[in-house]
Amino acid sequence: MPNITFHFETDGDVNADSLAKEVQEKMSALPSVESANAEVRATRSLDPATIVSIITLAATGVTALNKLISGITDVIHSTQGLKAAIVEIDGEKVPVSQLTPADLQGAAK
Repeated sequence: MPNITFHFETDGDVNADSLAKEVQEKMSALPSVESANAEVRATRSLDPATIVSIITLAATGVTALNKLISGITDVIHSTQGLKAAIVEIDGEKVPVSQLTPADLQGAAK
């Protein structure tokens, strides 16, 4: 099954390790996600940490991907300390707020 990589921006005042664990749990529970992991990646010591989550998709139909996008948006809004998320698609970074099922289908190939 295809893997998709997400980058979550965090607020500066968070425990990034516990936030990564929470993101992993929430991403694992999303529809169409077979598995998920999340880890902290600091870009520079002065910047807030970034949490990288790689999910394995179980389904890539349009309806399933619409539910996944909605679920990821809910994860961002329901997790204190997350500001935004982007997804890597063919070397390009697309904000989740602009993500479409077609984008994910392209990334899943």
